[in-house]
Amino acid sequence: MKRYFFDLATPTAVFYDYQGQALIEPEARRVANLVALDLESTGAFDWAGTVVKVRDACGTTLFSVPVQELGVIAA
Repeated sequence: MKRYFFDLATPTAVFYDYQGQALIEPEARRVANLVALDLESTGAFDWAGTVVKVRDACGTTLFSVPVQELGVIAA
């Protein structure tokens, strides 16, 4: 298992995940998709345009998942 970090990058700021999670790669992709989906469906803040960036322990961005507008998802 490797440690993956799930950062949230908005157009104006980055919220870093300093703790991370020990996962296997397919689980890391599922977690990133679930984080994006959770942000898409919350009404507390407009997260559209945010990206969930997944990094390894060295800080290399492995992949990212965009957070879409709720209307785009429902279409």
